This record gives sequence, structure tokens and C-alpha cells, in this order.
Amino acid sequence: RDGTVTIIGGGFGGGPSQMPHCAPTYAAVLALSIVAGIGLADNSSGKVRNDESEISTNKINQNNRNPYREAGELALNLLSEKRLPLYAFFLSLRERQGTHDDEEDERIAFRMHHDGEIDVRASYCILAPCKLLGLIDETAPTSSEKKINHAKGDTS
Repeated sequence: RDGTVTIIGGGFGGGPSQMPHCAPTYAAVLALSIVAGIGLADNSSGKVRNDESEISTNKINQNNRNPYREAGELALNLLSEKRLPLYAFFLSLRERQGTHDDEEDERIAFRMHHDGEIDVRASYCILAPCKLLGLIDETAPTSSEKKINHAKGDTS
């Protein structure tokens, strides 16, 4: 084996040839994040280095004797490479529920996998990795703010 990871359909499956699913995707992103955090920690200070440009250009401080550095770099590279495919996978699991004529009654839910069950686990298993991968725009207006803006005539 050459040590590569193939993700078909954007998310991680529970094993070889299994379809992508929110639960193993959640577990994989969190595990890779832990490995990246430990591997990229500066042993002298115990702090994680967050300068990705240094990693991507391979200007790594050779004096840092962290035995997990290579694993941390591989984990971070995999997360960076799969960030947008994972986002596309998460969006493909989104379901609109409620009436489409009235925005107030419309709700968004998520499936655990394509043609799978819709429940609160899916929302959590999608939101946690999205937060770690920097895919959540925390400045987006809430639904209450949108309703107030809409009432004022601002449709942006």
C-alpha cells in the first residue's frame, strides 16, 4: 500500500468500499485534527504552531524533535485537501422541510448519509467538523436577524 486515502463522495465511510456517512466522517475529522494538533505542537512550549504557510513551503524547524511531526503534517495536509469536498458532501445531505412558500415554516435538516435517516445526530456530526475546518461563517445573520431585516425591507 502507498499510504494514500481515497474519499469517494466527499465524506469518510466506516471501512473499505463503504458509502460516506456523517458518523465516520465526524470521527475521522476529529481524529485527524487531534493528530495534527499533537504532531504540530512545539515540544518546548506545548503550543500548537498555526502558521500553515511554514508547513506548506516545507520550511520546518528541524530542531523540533517532536516524533509525531510527520504524522501531524500528513493529517493537516489531508484535512486541507479534503476541506472543500467535505463541505460539498455536507451540503449534499441537506434537506429542506416544511412549506416552501412561507420561509418562516421552512426548516433545514441533514441526513446521516445519502438516502439515510434524518435526525439531530446528522446536524451535530456535520457542524462539529465544519467548525474545525473553518467552514462556518460566524458572522452570518441568524434567522431572527433575517426576519427583522426582511420586515425593514432589507432583503440582503
